[in-house]
Amino acid sequence: MPRRSRGFTRGTAPPTAPYLIVQLKPAWRADLKAGAFVSGRKKVRLHDLVGAGVSLAPHISAVAGKAPRTLSAEERALAQFVQVRTTLPSQLRDVAKQLKQCDAVDAVIVPPEISLPG
Repeated sequence: MPRRSRGFTRGTAPPTAPYLIVQLKPAWRADLKAGAFVSGRKKVRLHDLVGAGVSLAPHISAVAGKAPRTLSAEERALAQFVQVRTTLPSQLRDVAKQLKQCDAVDAVIVPPEISLPG
């Protein structure tokens, strides 16, 4: 009788920079070049908020950097999600705590750790 598979092995994904997924409030957008959250004349710089060692990156690259008026309603909703990347995994909890207190931020999500079979 053939041996029954026990499922996935304990393979690991290649290392990536630790990051958080941040959902901005509807009136806010991310200025990736400036590393800031912007709404009208208000601007919250990421480095001022959480310190050095963090950066902004698009979560959905297809809508990143496009003017909001050129996007559909669905694309504008997707553009509200950005990644805040840190240099150290140990910073994630502190950065998440500080981001949750920001007026521009609606939600902070820690992405799941996913690995493929090795």
